[in-house]
Amino acid sequence: MRQFTAFVIVTAAVLMLGACGSGETDTPVVNENLIQKDCFKISAESSGLDTCASGTVFCESGDSTSVHIKIAAQIEIDPDDWGGVSFSFTDGWEITGALCSYPDDQTAVSYQAAIWRTADSDAEWDKMIEIGRDRLGNSPSDGGTGTVIIDLEPASNDVQPDAFNMIVAVGCEEKDGFNAVGTDTVTVNMPIVLSNNN
Repeated sequence: MRQFTAFVIVTAAVLMLGACGSGETDTPVVNENLIQKDCFKISAESSGLDTCASGTVFCESGDSTSVHIKIAAQIEIDPDDWGGVSFSFTDGWEITGALCSYPDDQTAVSYQAAIWRTADSDAEWDKMIEIGRDRLGNSPSDGGTGTVIIDLEPASNDVQPDAFNMIVAVGCEEKDGFNAVGTDTVTVNMPIVLSNNN
């Protein structure tokens, strides 16, 4: 009887494993639509603050005529830094989504992140996401770490940009009685090459 029971259990297990492995699967493929990527890293060295940002820009394409940008970044903001971290984008792109965990040690949703858009239609850099920034320079954000995820799409369905440009700025300083943010910057310039093979 024990041998029969063991045989039934083994047979059932083999049949279940076989069923799981047969047929079509919907398992996603890693980097299936990735056509380009670029990395960035910046720290607030010039202002002597322990503020930094680093991450990767992913460019995905669903077909030969459309692209999607996803940015994944880790940030750290110095407790004395009221300038925080900002991500600026050119007018050819629209921000379609943003997630921010800064500061990681808070259990509630943080409101220390904001999306801005300039009213100047001629401005090249017309969209910005700021984290932990006080433009008046009165109130540092108490510092911390966090993760930022940003999604962008072309601003027009008819015109696909031939490049993605972004400025990441960190740090702050008071100079000659004026408050300045973004004392250190890094620029990402990523040409977009669409392939008919996607």
